[in-house]
Amino acid sequence: MLDIRYFCVENTDVDSTDNSPVDNELVGYHSQASQSAVANSPVETLPAPITILLKECNIGGIILFSENLINAPQIRQLTQDIQDCKADKNLPMLISIDQEGGRVARLPRETWPAFTGNMSIGALDNNAGNMASYDVGKAIGQQLKSLGINVNHAPTVDVNMNHKNPVINVRSFGDNAQRVSSLGQEMGKGMTDSGIIPTFKHFPGHGDTFVDSHTGLPCVNHNIETVNGIDLLPFRQAIDNDAVPMIMTAHIQYPVLDSTTLNTKTGETLIRPATLSPMILTDLLRHKLGYNGVVITDALDMASISQYFSPTVAIIETFKAGADIALMPFKIHTHSGIAAFYQLFKDVVAEIKKDPWLVNLVLQSFDRIKRLKKTLLPISQSNILSINTKAQQRQLERNIALGSLVKLASNGMLDCRNYHKICLIFPTKNQSQALANEVLKLANNTLKESDFECRDFSDYSLRNITINKNTLLIVGVEDKRSAVDLGGVDDLNKIKNQENSSSCRANSLDEASQLLFEHKQRGGESVFVSLKAPYNLSDYIKFSTCSLASFDGSTYTDDANQQTGPAFWALAQVLANNKTANGKLPISH
Repeated sequence: MLDIRYFCVENTDVDSTDNSPVDNELVGYHSQASQSAVANSPVETLPAPITILLKECNIGGIILFSENLINAPQIRQLTQDIQDCKADKNLPMLISIDQEGGRVARLPRETWPAFTGNMSIGALDNNAGNMASYDVGKAIGQQLKSLGINVNHAPTVDVNMNHKNPVINVRSFGDNAQRVSSLGQEMGKGMTDSGIIPTFKHFPGHGDTFVDSHTGLPCVNHNIETVNGIDLLPFRQAIDNDAVPMIMTAHIQYPVLDSTTLNTKTGETLIRPATLSPMILTDLLRHKLGYNGVVITDALDMASISQYFSPTVAIIETFKAGADIALMPFKIHTHSGIAAFYQLFKDVVAEIKKDPWLVNLVLQSFDRIKRLKKTLLPISQSNILSINTKAQQRQLERNIALGSLVKLASNGMLDCRNYHKICLIFPTKNQSQALANEVLKLANNTLKESDFECRDFSDYSLRNITINKNTLLIVGVEDKRSAVDLGGVDDLNKIKNQENSSSCRANSLDEASQLLFEHKQRGGESVFVSLKAPYNLSDYIKFSTCSLASFDGSTYTDDANQQTGPAFWALAQVLANNKTANGKLPISH
């Protein structure tokens, strides 16, 4: 799959390379396009050079990102234009997206509820969690179906065993493998029932890593008992229940599963990542677990692959390993990039033709992809979401956000309406403002806008703000953002710039705990709020009067042009509307 996130129009003519239909059949269906930021002009309508490439190379699918998704008419036109590029009129293009919910959501949150993520579902009790996971999967599926998107790279069924995991954490349902398995299958079923192909990821498990595979190559040193009993369990059970049409690989080394090596482009030897491992994708997944569905790689432009292997080698090795679709193997964001892709295409075809065994392997993949495409139903006007359906989804989003809030200590809960001065300090001012707005709606004129002071940790005057013991201090923290939050490896520079900024330096966990400590010393009362990853919170809890854990920190602008967000709506219900926080942490401390 290719990405078309950006495209830069240049005054350069592009000549395609002659490729026979057989060549296109062998390769085009396996190289599906994705987006990246080499050029900075978002693709909202399909450029002519990309249209030509999709048709000439018989590309089988596209992945879309937030830059491609503006409003419903524009998205539907874009996906229709992509479908018009398909070579076989009886087989649709696979148009995919990462719409996991929570921290990973590509559709505009103002229009389409993104919910509060998998770990919030895991915080509900068993029955409520199962129903919520199905309902969220179905709701997201309905959204995508109405827009002409037919593949969702979700659910994430990694078991988050590592508190320092920088890339999975709240994207997981929790650290109980059986619970992750049940909730993952429910979410996948909801998507399937909406006519969307779900993608179970990241095989054989990304839950116990402390390296982000966007920036480096993680290694999981589990013994075989842990791999079988935890990492593989959600995948194995879903396969056994015939619930998995597509599985995404992980760019992770698993020495206990495969310790063989591969030479990198610099001549070094490297233990094969799962994405490039025949022992993991064929011997284990296909033969031992009996999986007959489609295997798609994680993005091949991630550093865990691209810094070690050329695009040609990476694609060939994924096919040899047993993958069916190579995701984002090459950037086509400029005319020169398109020209280079034609050469890559030619090189990959030549490599495949050298080996009859590999030709047969790719043809098997081609058959699996065709079978999957035949399960997709066409888009019709009846798929367009009604206003009533959107309202129901927004209420579902809020209900899950409220039901999943966790009270982190046994002490009582404070009521914002009992204070005349409230100071909110969150990682972003939008978050502080979102909570203030939601509390104001519930205050029944006991509070006014001037009673709130909304700050963020980038404000170096924090030490100079006037907080006395009668001020209610509300402090929130969240984990660092990963490239997956914004889109992918093209966003790493944005994150690095933020980390080097005064905002990020000030927004440290030490800063938050110090503020809570000082307010406690002056005799004041405070609320601590964990946004996203609820790990290592003891210092905040002991310094605050009461503490709450949410699993999402996302905000958006509502119809009244005010900041809001489902987690902040839920927090206000507890802090200003006498609701209780009944969620249970789905992780161990």
